[in-house]
Amino acid sequence: MYRFPNIVLLTLCVACTPAEQSQDPQPAPATPTATYQGDRVGHYGFGEDATTQQVAGWDIDILTPAEFAKSLEILEKTVRTLEGVDDQMLDRMGAMGMISVFDVEEVGVDVENVKEGQRVLIPAVLTCGKCRFCRMGKENICSDMKMLGNHFDGAYAEYVAVPCKDVLDLPESIPLAEASIIADALSTPYHAVKNRARVRPGDTVAVFGCGGVGINAVQLAASIGAFVIAVDINDQKLEWAKELGAAATINTQNVERPSKAIKKMTDGGVDIAMEVIGHPRTIEEAFESVRVGGRLCVVGYTHEAISIVAGKIMFKELEIVGSLGCPPGEYVPLIRMVELGKIDVSRLVTHRFALDEIQGAFDVMKEGVSLRSIVIP
Repeated sequence: MYRFPNIVLLTLCVACTPAEQSQDPQPAPATPTATYQGDRVGHYGFGEDATTQQVAGWDIDILTPAEFAKSLEILEKTVRTLEGVDDQMLDRMGAMGMISVFDVEEVGVDVENVKEGQRVLIPAVLTCGKCRFCRMGKENICSDMKMLGNHFDGAYAEYVAVPCKDVLDLPESIPLAEASIIADALSTPYHAVKNRARVRPGDTVAVFGCGGVGINAVQLAASIGAFVIAVDINDQKLEWAKELGAAATINTQNVERPSKAIKKMTDGGVDIAMEVIGHPRTIEEAFESVRVGGRLCVVGYTHEAISIVAGKIMFKELEIVGSLGCPPGEYVPLIRMVELGKIDVSRLVTHRFALDEIQGAFDVMKEGVSLRSIVIP
């Protein structure tokens, strides 16, 4: 019998790689490629040889696939999807794949929260459940978080092993292709809009960046009843933003400074600006677009410094907040909103590829012509 029966082994239905840049980038390869690694095993408590490994603070026995499958969930593969990934990630990752949806085929020993035939997904980030932040209900800033496809082999492997506490129920009414973009693509902006930016009906909101995460910040803020201004350099993405609820759009290539255009449009600035790119200049412009007493929410990641006038924060009584991921507890109402049709996820899938065409999914992502690409084996 497996010593840690609450760890589960999963086989993919749907997977999605991370949109944000790596926080510890490695040199990019000259010609990055993406390949499906069907024989690899995500080694979160799993490996080719029986060993012991530290996982999220636990001493986990690393068993062979045959040994592991005896006491864990085995899931049935259907579809895989992609989110954004940069060249550094293509170089550094083993088996990639971050955001995942599964179908339970068999339930292991002592696993009580799932059953055979149940469809499930897992959050984009796995948490320890015992650090100070997890105990405060802020699992998204867990001090020992693990990211699928980053800290350990991800969902482009035949099997992925995760703790059963991280498995979330997925209603049958949500198609797999749509469910695959709930974790991160929807959950990250959901937490940002609801909990960090604290958008309310009637607020004016500028969203800088209409990529895979930003487009849903637009949609979610608009669904609350905000007047949303979408800001990007890509006319196609701005058009998608309008279709998903943006009241106005600004192509930064057509204006001297987007902050000036926003202030003119809103008579002094927006209540809330959200930066969902991770570039110093766009963070600075987002800051400048906020009205007196307004709020800047930084969702995009950059390791570079930004330049803002500190006196404006004090004299205009501005708020600057960051937003990282989404606490697991927030997935439950988010999944319910998708199930009820309150969030449109079907229009977010812009490209579909066969599994042997997976490189094409990365290519259209890097060219900036896609929102979400579905890879179907």
